[in-house]
This record gives sequence, C-alpha cells and structure tokens, in this order.
Amino acid sequence: MGFPPTATPYGVRHTLPFTCNSVAVLCRWQIEERIRDVLELRGRLRALWQRKKEYLEDLYNQQMFLRDVNQLETLSNTQQVLLFSLTA
Repeated sequence: MGFPPTATPYGVRHTLPFTCNSVAVLCRWQIEERIRDVLELRGRLRALWQRKKEYLEDLYNQQMFLRDVNQLETLSNTQQVLLFSLTA
C-alpha cells in the first residue's frame, strides 16, 4: 500500500520517496522514543517526589519532637516550682 505511482522518463516511481511502511516505522520509532522519554521523566519525577516526601516527613517529625520537648520542659518547670514551694 503506497501512493499511486507516477510515470517518469526514468520509469515508474512513487510520488513520495518513501512508502507507507517506512513512514509507519518512522512514526513508530518516534512514538517509542517519546514513550521512553516520558517514562524516564516520570521516573525522575517520582524520585523527586519521594525525596520531597521524605524531607517533609522528617520536617514534620522534627516539629513534633520540638513540640514534645517544649511540653516536657513546661511540665518539668511546673514540677520544679511545685517541689521548691513544698521544701521552703
């Protein structure tokens, strides 16, 4: 299946220098290359999202730790005041 041939002084040739099969192969190759590029980009994007997720989880855990430290410090200071008032 190709384009209709045309007569030339040198013989019969197709109107385009390639056949539909070569176009299909070329298009298929371009599509496969594009798919590889998209998959590679998706992999890099997933890696970036994973790193950001881990960073945000670490940041969250640090904030929770600091909150707990603050609460323990407040509790400790309250108990210290109470103990000093009982011994005085």
